Amino acid sequence: MYFMAKMKMKKLIYPAEFVKQEDGSYLVYFFDIPECMTEGSDLSDALDMAADCLKTWAQVMVDDGLSLPKATPCEEAKPKQNGFITAIAADLKDSKPVIKSVSLPRWMAEEASKARLSLSGVLQEALTKKLNA
Repeated sequence: MYFMAKMKMKKLIYPAEFVKQEDGSYLVYFFDIPECMTEGSDLSDALDMAADCLKTWAQVMVDDGLSLPKATPCEEAKPKQNGFITAIAADLKDSKPVIKSVSLPRWMAEEASKARLSLSGVLQEALTKKLNA
């Protein structure tokens, strides 16, 4: 838990328009991010999908070194497609690489090399699973 408490997080809040469809599903459009859209089978699902969509899109942008657009305040965002606007929040993790030195038995390093495994990738995968991150 100590690691999670110390992890740098960035809170994002963007307005999104939810447009109800005839079948009861919702399409979700982000006011400031036209390329970021999703849908949900009902309002609860659409809210979850919107948060996941925003987080995934923003994390890719940050990881690629691109800047995020400034979010319009929700009270200033007006529906474009006869839906309603609500704020969607997402937390981004600081994914900037950090170099760490690790030790492992020689036989393990040799077997990993033979298997063409990326030790960095294996460690990240194991830590992600272990930390439920």
